[in-house]
Amino acid sequence: MARVEDILEVHKNIAESLGNRMAEFEKQLKFTSSTEGNRNSLDKLASEFKEFKASVWNILDLLRTLVTNLSSQIDDIDNTSRRNALLFGGIQEAEGENLVSTVLGTIQVLMGIPDLQPGVIQYCHRIGSKSERAPQPIVVRFNDLKVKSLIWSNKKKLKSSPVVLSEKTQKQGKDLA
Repeated sequence: MARVEDILEVHKNIAESLGNRMAEFEKQLKFTSSTEGNRNSLDKLASEFKEFKASVWNILDLLRTLVTNLSSQIDDIDNTSRRNALLFGGIQEAEGENLVSTVLGTIQVLMGIPDLQPGVIQYCHRIGSKSERAPQPIVVRFNDLKVKSLIWSNKKKLKSSPVVLSEKTQKQGKDLA
């Protein structure tokens, strides 16, 4: 797949090529328009312009393909980065809270997974707007997919608690992880 540097290089080459071709056409047009009765030159210029136009369309198609490839790569990276994340809802907020300790405490006490250390969490933070009605959910990204899977497989133990666990880390089209 294309890299950003490759696309920038292609763009630079295209810009130079198009600039040179346009300057060449302008020179030929000025020369042809200054000499009367030069029908052959105008026909040749028209033919070259058609080739140039076809070339520009081919280049635009190439750029569209490169942008599509880059977009696909970005989507793959986003999906991969969300793979290790879980969304914890219903965990009460506290002033000056340590979210890592709060999340680990929830996992250890409510889910019965006692041997997790703070190092298993890559990062965690609350998302959304602060509300008096409900605590903000917490996005937690784990360093290891196995740890995330272990926690996910034990989510049934949360049934009798206010805590809710979800793999969905998007809200209204915005990435929250």
